[in-house]
Amino acid sequence: MQKLKGLVTIAVLVALIIPTAIQASDYNHTFYIAPIYEVAKNAYDSDKNSLTDLRARLGAGGEHAKIGFTAVTRYMNETLGKSQDFAFDPTLLRNILNLSAELNLPVAIVLNGGPWGDVAVPENPEVNLIDYLEQWPENCQWRDDNVIPSDNAYAVIGLGRMLTFNNYNSTVHSYRKRNFQAASQEIYNFYLSHPDLFLGITTDPEVFMSPFYFSDYNPQTIQEFRDYLKRKYGTISAFNRAMRINLASFEQVDPPRPSLGHALGGNPLGEEWTDFRAFLVDNEVQRQVNWAREVGLPAERIYTHQTIRRDNPTWSRYLLASPLYTAHVDGGAIGITTLQDMTFNSQLFSEARAMSGNWGIFEYNPTKPTGTSYQTYLDALKLAYDYQAHILSPYIWSQESNELFYNIKGTAFETAIRDFVAQKAGVPFRTAGGTGEIYGKVISATTRRAIPGTAVRINSSVMPTNGAGEFRFTLVHPGTYTVYYDAPGYGGQTQVIQVSAGAVTKPPTVLMSSGR
Repeated sequence: MQKLKGLVTIAVLVALIIPTAIQASDYNHTFYIAPIYEVAKNAYDSDKNSLTDLRARLGAGGEHAKIGFTAVTRYMNETLGKSQDFAFDPTLLRNILNLSAELNLPVAIVLNGGPWGDVAVPENPEVNLIDYLEQWPENCQWRDDNVIPSDNAYAVIGLGRMLTFNNYNSTVHSYRKRNFQAASQEIYNFYLSHPDLFLGITTDPEVFMSPFYFSDYNPQTIQEFRDYLKRKYGTISAFNRAMRINLASFEQVDPPRPSLGHALGGNPLGEEWTDFRAFLVDNEVQRQVNWAREVGLPAERIYTHQTIRRDNPTWSRYLLASPLYTAHVDGGAIGITTLQDMTFNSQLFSEARAMSGNWGIFEYNPTKPTGTSYQTYLDALKLAYDYQAHILSPYIWSQESNELFYNIKGTAFETAIRDFVAQKAGVPFRTAGGTGEIYGKVISATTRRAIPGTAVRINSSVMPTNGAGEFRFTLVHPGTYTVYYDAPGYGGQTQVIQVSAGAVTKPPTVLMSSGR
């Protein structure tokens, strides 16, 4: 799968207010299946024939269930080269958009300049901006032994060396933002003229820390971690008590290093470091949503695309640092990857649906190497549909060269997709448009530390705060609400808030006083 892995992540969208006249009126009530197909830069006629064949095999769908395709633009390595400061080259992206328009086939675009954006592409620092930036240590993720591996050091070529996500590195962020927004502008122009063909964009597919080694021990990242702890705890004495250590200042803090035998799980400092790393991943995903919104893309069509490994939660938390909440953003919708058994993880689907009424699966395939039956494919599609996944991007139509079992063309999965779309073509699809969310935090008024387990109630719905003192209610109808807070040993408080459709309401942080 690694050859096309950077491609597999699809539809996703972002949001400023767009004139009502260009809104596609049935978008929120239509279910889309858009198989991933990699468009080439110099093979327009061949790609046109292949996509025409895709539609002929799957059918076009109907009013409420439609077939499209998902394509990728690697905006960090589709450039005009070093001589032009790696400005984005829109040639391939324009091919994608022109194919959609010429064939009248809806399209979702994966904006891929993250971890997978340097996989299965030639190593060329004269054109590939990722390769160029990775020449400088300060731009890279560091292993916990202070080594920066080469791109080919591990099983997936291109994932050995990765760009840092820390917020103190302005070089990486400025280049990524410039090229991301250049690609987004091309897509926005297409959206203005073809709103019914534009399914959306995704942020970088599967933003995560290195899957091969513990990271990021870049000195800038460690400095940001120290500053993060100082903001959170305020004083070194409060931090020492929480961590059960004795440091003279935050500048002495060094994150645990597993290569030296330091534990992450169950170790207070290890858990803080892990939370911080997830914070960096979360920031990177949100940052890209914000960039797309600045260009003008509508919020209802921004999706993230995170890998949530419920089959290996320890690996997902302590190595990748990509829990489900990193897929949940303001001004966009949740997008995830599910392959094989994960396509039947109803608990994950339920949580994604609760967090984001509009959500999708942008790398999707129930196929197992040993084979999968037609009925199993239908059952998987029905489960995703029943949990109201708005867009599915099955991986991959016909271009997988490593894990061949994932190819869809000519298989029972192709037949199941065609039949399922035909079954649902006349059934209105429902997403949770018209609702809002409430996100807040509860802390101690004296220590300023989070209060986990606070019961937060709105009407008959009660939710406890998490370990960071945070809570979130989704699918809340617009209106005025009284929020009740009750923390053992602290007493109760109330707030009155106003919820608006399509918005996240963030009441002021609740300060609880002991003994009230």
